[in-house]
Amino acid sequence: MKKIFIAILSIFLLSKSGLSQSTINIPVKKLKIKYQNGEAIYINKINYFEYNQTNFTIDTVFVKNSMISFKKKDDNQFLILLNNRKETPITYLPLIQLREHYTSMFCGNFYKSDNYLLLSNQFNSKEYDYLNRFYQKFSKKSFDLELYEGPDYKKMDITDAQNLVEKRKQKYLKDLNRKQQELSQKFIEYLKTEIELGANNQFLNWYEETYSKEIEKEFKTTNTSKIHQSLYGDFISKKWNKNSIQYFRTIERIINFEESQKRKKLRTYFNNIDQRKEKAQKLKEKTASNTVYN
Repeated sequence: MKKIFIAILSIFLLSKSGLSQSTINIPVKKLKIKYQNGEAIYINKINYFEYNQTNFTIDTVFVKNSMISFKKKDDNQFLILLNNRKETPITYLPLIQLREHYTSMFCGNFYKSDNYLLLSNQFNSKEYDYLNRFYQKFSKKSFDLELYEGPDYKKMDITDAQNLVEKRKQKYLKDLNRKQQELSQKFIEYLKTEIELGANNQFLNWYEETYSKEIEKEFKTTNTSKIHQSLYGDFISKKWNKNSIQYFRTIERIINFEESQKRKKLRTYFNNIDQRKEKAQKLKEKTASNTVYN
């Protein structure tokens, strides 16, 4: 399951003159599930760093006149799931059930039947439309598309593979840059995080599978991997949008890489890392962007 598709739907923000946009109105016809008038809809907040929480619901609304309406209480950006059932969000299930495969396994099927929305008062309907198109396109043309031969990764020169991923990444960034005047900086920050870290994650999936023996040999000799070290060093030197799923995956990778160095044995996942949550928090404090754009 190599392709990612997140169904981010267009929503319409209404505001009173001179006040911050805070009332979110979503026509039922825009949603994947055909909710009925009077039906209860649960609004669940998605936070991949807190995937093991037991209570996801932050609000409950009812469908009225084929519309779902609710108040957004602050200007922070976050991902929400709309559902008529109270249950663990499906995107959390791999984290709970198959955590050791999570960095390499992330599939659009996790999103195909539910209503996920990236929510922020600072975004407008054009930005939601752009984001929706981005994920539709990305589901068909992901960064590692040309690294496959049939269902499996193909062996090729590392530089050639990096160039293929970089070429695809630059196409997405170029399209985003053309929209600079239409899109807010916070929105652009989110997309750049998805694009740049998504490219790194897809490349590392390929590299770790096809060059596993070479990486293990290098690690035994030097207690590190130059390619991993370079990508992670670049990550730590910059700021990223903390709501991006690619940001979460990168944090996970780095924690396990640092544990590999400690144990002198390269592994993509250790299930018994001491203070895993605290280590993730320290990385977030170094790398998460907290900029507020007015």
